[in-house]
Amino acid sequence: MKNRVFVDTETTGLRPDYHEIIEIYIIKEDARGKHIGEWHYKISPEFIDRASEKALEINGYTPKKWRDAKSFNLVCHEIKDIVQGCIWIGHNPRFDYDFFQDAFFRAGVPGIRCSLIDTKVLAYEHLIGLKSLSFDNIRRYLGWSSKNAHTAETDTKQLRRFFYLTYRMSPYCRVYLYITYLLFRKNE
Repeated sequence: MKNRVFVDTETTGLRPDYHEIIEIYIIKEDARGKHIGEWHYKISPEFIDRASEKALEINGYTPKKWRDAKSFNLVCHEIKDIVQGCIWIGHNPRFDYDFFQDAFFRAGVPGIRCSLIDTKVLAYEHLIGLKSLSFDNIRRYLGWSSKNAHTAETDTKQLRRFFYLTYRMSPYCRVYLYITYLLFRKNE
């Protein structure tokens, strides 16, 4: 059985071949769910002039907040050792995974191989009446705080929480969440 990693990144835009990862948070556990460790990296962008202003606004990038950030080249081998061969769980994990692959390529390091689980599928399957599969909508549906949303740490911790809430969810729990959503949150 494989270890699992819950991963979220913040990036300077939407294109992995052009933009960069600027923040990574990883939670790793064994196949039974036992916590192995957590890692947080702030990555200094090499091409900040390519950044989307909207992306930087969403993830809160400022040179001051990233003054202690490291080059991806300095941490890429450590990151690869953490995630290689694991089951990668994310919300639209292909986005983050593709950014990792491009970052490894630019660093001259062979890419990683992981199986992917997309929590968007779990949201679609279990959250009755959810109109959009964005994680912001999932937070709203579940009544979770959006404080520090769009930071890799908060998003990864909530991603893990969501995975365990919905993984093998019973029909009764689905209905309960839907009724709670209708009564307390739909018109927020």
